[in-house]
Amino acid sequence: MVHGCKNSDKAAFVSHASRSVCQTGPCAEVDGLEFGRMKCATSKILHLRSMVCLKTVLGSIDRALLESADMVVVSPGVSIENYGISSLLQSGTRVMSELDFAAEVLPKCIKILAVITGTNGKSTVTTFAGQMICQLVIKAFVGGNLGNPLSEAAIQCLASPSANPEFQVAVVEVSSYQMEIPNTHFCPSVAVILNLTSDHLERHKTMKNYVATKSRIFSHMSFSKLAILPAGNQHLNEALKDYEDNCNVAWIGSCPGIKMDMERRIADLKHPSTGMISRLHLGKLKAIGSHNFYIAAVAAFSVLNFGIEVDIDSIGSTIALLRPPPHRMQIGMMIQKTLQAAGLHIPCFRATEEAVNYARSKATSGDTIVLCPGCASFDEFRNFEHRGKIFSLEELENDMLNTYELVASINPLITKEFVVQGALCALFLLTWHWFLFLMSIPITYYHLRLYMTGKHLLDVTEVFNLLRNEKRYRKVKFCFYLALFVTVMIRLVLMGSQLLVGEDVGLLYVLGMF
Repeated sequence: MVHGCKNSDKAAFVSHASRSVCQTGPCAEVDGLEFGRMKCATSKILHLRSMVCLKTVLGSIDRALLESADMVVVSPGVSIENYGISSLLQSGTRVMSELDFAAEVLPKCIKILAVITGTNGKSTVTTFAGQMICQLVIKAFVGGNLGNPLSEAAIQCLASPSANPEFQVAVVEVSSYQMEIPNTHFCPSVAVILNLTSDHLERHKTMKNYVATKSRIFSHMSFSKLAILPAGNQHLNEALKDYEDNCNVAWIGSCPGIKMDMERRIADLKHPSTGMISRLHLGKLKAIGSHNFYIAAVAAFSVLNFGIEVDIDSIGSTIALLRPPPHRMQIGMMIQKTLQAAGLHIPCFRATEEAVNYARSKATSGDTIVLCPGCASFDEFRNFEHRGKIFSLEELENDMLNTYELVASINPLITKEFVVQGALCALFLLTWHWFLFLMSIPITYYHLRLYMTGKHLLDVTEVFNLLRNEKRYRKVKFCFYLALFVTVMIRLVLMGSQLLVGEDVGLLYVLGMF
């Protein structure tokens, strides 16, 4: 996070998160959690713009210094809820994202042609679009959330200013974290939202906030610009109402936009303003997976509408040369048969808890158990920190087997006391069911005895009249009906708790039904 201070002392304040040594010389103040390429690049921009009286500071953030700043550039790793940044936004202080800061510095001759965002697949679309442009012999910067931050493109332009800059265009991947702060200078020619699923909600809190943040990429687009969105997404349709007058809209999976024929490996691309349809043949695409055909079509449609004078035939000639980023749907070494032939067996488990406990049982002193998650797991954990804590061996006995951690992470209204009381209630109800079963045994015995003596009575009233004088039966009958009454009352209490707290407590009710 970078904060520009008073012009009188020409100081800048760069907030990071590690205590590693800053290599930017006297041109930055550093404080915080992480020192990455984006932060280094932003600091260097300040240095190249003659802000030389800067210093490095390690430790906690000085709120007074932050509040006195003329400009605050926030790293995407820092939430606006931290360090009073949201208050700075409301107070009128100039607060910028790294993207907006870099876009302001970039020469006007460099076009930010495409911005690709979404929950999944954005890195591949960005890579494909960049490869297409490079194959067309157009100098392009490809980066953003993917590898090189946009600030590095700005550095190259500032370091060697000329009439012919390093890049003609920029293709930028953007995450929702980078769009939390409204932008002023970051305005693409084409903006793409590939898809949206419930991810990063530990940061954005609700799906509505997540969608609204993603949709900010359309905020400064004019009607000559193009927005590409997935068809049929209700959340996006609602968010787009605020921007639909700003730009042309095309759809992934509908017209105008991109229509796929997977059997023939053909995509029809229709521009919303001209109505022109271009046919793209994707049969030569070598990337594995049907999803890559859609991704290549989106990348081609984006490049086609950049305004850089390319045609569909030129783009089609690049399809065979496209290569996705590594480790996306990549087939690894087929070694299972080799391992089995050597007498080695790799056990597989469907649950994290089961796998970790098995690994722990096999590990000896000095061994290391590594957590290698392939995706988010918000159905089990609040966030990745929570997952790491639960995974750690020191916490296994206390946390991994602690049902409360899981239930409370799903519904914060469920307190630990509530879980304990619910479990005791379910156990009590289970005991009553067994009591009912035991009480039914002597009743069944009396009925069987009546039938065994030849009294095949079908009238229940007559049966009870015959057995009324038997004291033991009267006691059994009283206990039986009392148990029934208590059972019904406990079930009503559990049902009421379920309505009060929510469906997440349904597990306790199901336990009680046993």
